[in-house]
Amino acid sequence: MFIASDSSRTKGTALIISEINPALSLIFNHNIYNSTMDELFGIVSSISDDFSSVIIVGHNPSISELSEFLEKKVDSGATNYFNPAQIVFMSSNIDSWGLAQFGSFQKISSFAPHSKI
Repeated sequence: MFIASDSSRTKGTALIISEINPALSLIFNHNIYNSTMDELFGIVSSISDDFSSVIIVGHNPSISELSEFLEKKVDSGATNYFNPAQIVFMSSNIDSWGLAQFGSFQKISSFAPHSKI
């Protein structure tokens, strides 16, 4: 599953990725743009358990805050905001997206073009 904001730049990125991998179920969600971390977390926790992997393309500060919340770095706000086009890979042992909570994911790796992470 691939959930992306419907802002023009994010939509363009999502369309390029979906052309590379047409098997991804692409959904544009207007609520991602200008969302709070809690609203973005609500989107994550409502993902169908039919999907074991999810790509989310969002915006700062909420996407950075969500990453740090799920990784149990901070429970509100973010200490390190994502760079443009930054990718973070996370993993979890939860059995259902509805069970996602503070600290239930681990960062596997991160990549940001033209930056050292």
